Amino acid sequence: MALGTVIRIITTPTIAPTGLVFTGRNLWYCENSGDLAHCLDPETGREIRTIPLPVGDPRGLAFDGRTLWNGNRETFQIYQIDPATGTVIRSLPIAVKDIRGLTFDGRTLWFNSVIVPDLRQVDPETGTVIQEFTTGLTYPLGLTFDGRTLWCADRFESAVFQIDPVTGIIISSFPLVVGTGSGLAFDGRTLWVCIQPTADIYQIDIG
Repeated sequence: MALGTVIRIITTPTIAPTGLVFTGRNLWYCENSGDLAHCLDPETGREIRTIPLPVGDPRGLAFDGRTLWNGNRETFQIYQIDPATGTVIRSLPIAVKDIRGLTFDGRTLWFNSVIVPDLRQVDPETGTVIQEFTTGLTYPLGLTFDGRTLWCADRFESAVFQIDPVTGIIISSFPLVVGTGSGLAFDGRTLWVCIQPTADIYQIDIG
């Protein structure tokens, strides 16, 4: 299949899914009109359960192999969360207002925003910014890591961009067939993209 080919579509009952992450077996997403994280079976689209998030208007979701991380654009915080209960383990203050996408690269967190520089790598222990890049994207939203590179969905471009995490340079991109992308997740083989305004989640081939 070609880069960007849609494999399947999951329809969610939400209005605007904003964060998305794959945890090894399930997909989790959040929406900006609520304060819950929803766990889905990616094979059937069935909702398995929900957990509370610390505050409303949640944005990106990340998974570090054990816990979830959730960014909030209103509180300037990134929260580490127990996925079994929704209990906040700790929070990291971030000196950037508009957190959008969030991902974990095996060692550090990355988040993006609409504030330049728009891509930042963060120490998950302290919240200290390790490095930051200006990617040139217009309105970056979803963010995920594929084990080697970052992928970012841009709202105004209606496309997904592959980014070198060493230089911040765009490597490749593909257009979305409908709507704009918000949350992004990588399952080890394919990308999953939250689509607005349809509130669907697309599984997409990246070769």
